Amino acid sequence: SQEGQFDPSMPWFGRISPLLSALPPCTVVLDCGCNSGGLGRLLAASGCYVIGVDLAAHFLPLAVKKGYVGAIQADAQALPFRDGSFPVVILSEILEHVPDAERCVAEAARVLMPHGWLLGDVPHPLGKWGWRSIRGHKWHKTVWTERTLRALLGAHLDVRHISYRRGSLLAGYILPQWIHFHAVKP
Repeated sequence: SQEGQFDPSMPWFGRISPLLSALPPCTVVLDCGCNSGGLGRLLAASGCYVIGVDLAAHFLPLAVKKGYVGAIQADAQALPFRDGSFPVVILSEILEHVPDAERCVAEAARVLMPHGWLLGDVPHPLGKWGWRSIRGHKWHKTVWTERTLRALLGAHLDVRHISYRRGSLLAGYILPQWIHFHAVKP
């Protein structure tokens, strides 16, 4: 199941560890594209207050059961929050899915407080969910490279860090699978 990706005993857990380790307890976090709340469950367990948004209403009660303080049906491209509402916004595994990623990042930047953090990840172009998945994939719309991701984020925020982690023989992947990013609102 998808929840396995958030189990620390699994080899692909490393994809989200930068998101978890970056945030101190008591941080208020907006998780855009929260799905059923696997990532937020871990953030809530570490003391964060997580609010989720997702288009799929059937996932939202599951996110609340996993510790989200709230979960709202909303489009990440048109967030229903005031400007400067959150110190942290997470866009994890969402930019490859949305029809307008530029609008999604612009909205994340809009709801971030000054000096707020945008954290997230996208599939690496050479990994299993990169270029090979774009043809015929029902949900993947865009493949991001470090250059295109830096341009997308840099149009709205100060990009602090873009990195990727090599695959794991244990997971069966040698090529990098994910690109992680950290940007800050000026």
